[in-house]
Amino acid sequence: PTQWVPQSKPFWFTEAGCPAIDKGTNQPNLFVDAKSAESAVPHFSGGQRDDLIQNRYLLALQQYWGSAANTMSSVYGQKMVDVSRIFHWCWDARPHPVFPARSDVWADAINVARGHWLNGRLGAVDAARLIGDIAARYGLTNIDTAAAAFLLDGFALDRPMSGREALEALLNAEATDVAESEGVLKFFARKKYPALSLEREDLVDAKADAPIHSATRLQETDLPRAVRVAYMDPDIDFRSATVSRQRGGTASEREIILSLPAAVTQTHAQMRADILLEEAWTQRSRQTFQLPPSALALEPGDIVTLGDERLRLTALQDGEARKLEAVLFEPAVYDPPPAPSRNSKAEVMQVVAQPHALLMDLAFVASEQPATPWLAAEAEPWPGTLAVLQKSGSASFTLNRTVAAPATMGVTLSALPQGLPHRLDHGATLDVKLESGALASVSREELLGGANIAAIGTEVTGFEIIQFEVATLIAVDTYRLAGLLRAQGGSTAEMLASRVAGQDFVLLNDAVVPAIATLPEASLPSTWRIGPAFLDHAHPSYLEKSIGSTLRALRPLAPVHPRMKKVAGGVELSWIRQTRVAGDSWDLAEVPLGEESESYRLDILDGSTVKRSVTLSAPNHFYSDAAMTTDFGAPQTSLHVRVAQLSAVVGAGTPLERLLNV
Repeated sequence: PTQWVPQSKPFWFTEAGCPAIDKGTNQPNLFVDAKSAESAVPHFSGGQRDDLIQNRYLLALQQYWGSAANTMSSVYGQKMVDVSRIFHWCWDARPHPVFPARSDVWADAINVARGHWLNGRLGAVDAARLIGDIAARYGLTNIDTAAAAFLLDGFALDRPMSGREALEALLNAEATDVAESEGVLKFFARKKYPALSLEREDLVDAKADAPIHSATRLQETDLPRAVRVAYMDPDIDFRSATVSRQRGGTASEREIILSLPAAVTQTHAQMRADILLEEAWTQRSRQTFQLPPSALALEPGDIVTLGDERLRLTALQDGEARKLEAVLFEPAVYDPPPAPSRNSKAEVMQVVAQPHALLMDLAFVASEQPATPWLAAEAEPWPGTLAVLQKSGSASFTLNRTVAAPATMGVTLSALPQGLPHRLDHGATLDVKLESGALASVSREELLGGANIAAIGTEVTGFEIIQFEVATLIAVDTYRLAGLLRAQGGSTAEMLASRVAGQDFVLLNDAVVPAIATLPEASLPSTWRIGPAFLDHAHPSYLEKSIGSTLRALRPLAPVHPRMKKVAGGVELSWIRQTRVAGDSWDLAEVPLGEESESYRLDILDGSTVKRSVTLSAPNHFYSDAAMTTDFGAPQTSLHVRVAQLSAVVGAGTPLERLLNV
């Protein structure tokens, strides 16, 4: 005796399941796993995959406990089994169909085909529902589909067709027959138990000139050598696929090609092909005989035995006697051996996020379109190709270019004080933490040839262009740069008195690319979107950035070597201009001008006050004693000057400011 009170609480089925294996309901607790000592197949199972038996098990369980068989408790007034608390085994949390396709990741993936898993199976449609839906579309409602037994993952009506056309190929492939019985269209599987056992004495001799029983045997060349079944495979994103089965040792050259307008697994399609081929050869012998009217219960599709042979009735004709046509029937044909699964490998899911991207207005000229923003981008993981789109309307974007490789980018960890431009600095160092890429030291010859050029700065303060000779790895992805060349590429104006830590660092290699922009476009602010090229630009993985005018590369460089020389009646001020383009050769007598015309603006300063400003067409100016007396009250032996070359596009370039003495 215990304190248990009958009917005191409902039962929960915490684990109800059945493996998708032949005759799985015989022992639904068993499973197949080569790695387990408990691996086994159910009683009398052939071991082949069978999704239908699993489907039938779940359906029977739900329907039974959802019926009147589930009695009411007189204690708490509810059903004995709580149907809402039947927990079906098993629903795997791993992503389908990546699991089980990624068998290289999950070792138990091989067990899924014949296991208890419901992922990818609960969506399959039962034959009864499918046939009923198609029949209803064609106005056929008086049908019986209880004996139809197969599952599909999808079915396509791809063109206008009759109801018979819609179902004929499917029913043939699934070994399912349809016959009219008492005004009802009955759909049933060909694999049936014998309905009647006959002996030769049961046959009727209706006509004296006709045989009681006749049998014809098709010649071998009329039978198929191979069967091919075309279908849609859900394991490869419902793409078209084909399976085949061939018979050896035959002289026949015939092939049966069946286009199945359905989505099934490769295993299912292969088993269907096996059945169709074996069935065609089994039905090679066709027989006719007659029975008395007392055999009225027989219908097309029924199985009878005649002596030692099993026959499937294919046609009936009523008269004085019932004339029957039949073919040989072998039930083993409909239990083919296990067919291989596709074992498809799912692609690794590509996770994409917004890239880290910089739009830089750089001073140096390194492309045919110097007035254009330079783009550096990196992403983890790298999506293969980034698309760069420019805003062309209120809500529209146009593809500008693509980025094929991630840039070597990072952030500075130390401050960088102002240095001397164009001279190798052996004292200053700069620590950089990279987000992507790597750095390496170069020889002095490579450095002076333009190697290891980089930009440091921000999109707000601008980017100074530097070079470095030595890169020493001091921590994970962290480098100490030494042997610096400062203010390269015309970026003297961007060399600040001090750049604090936390500035962007970009190695200016081939991964950093210019956008495509005309001069008028470059002079205006622009908006850009950067993201994975295989996604729409409205996807959240796209980054949107804006930049102002990008004309630094057209800015004239600062003049150099200023001089002030005492001459009769005043002083002679002079300087040497630099050029933005094609000025590296030592063989040139004079570097190219690089502008439409030569023009300078010279300011004479008194502290911050401009005493005199003149525009010149040559790199020199005579400043007379009279002019100095007007500006300063007396001739000067020391002058504070500022001079800048002028551009027709951007105006004054980077100025040179010096205190000059006679």
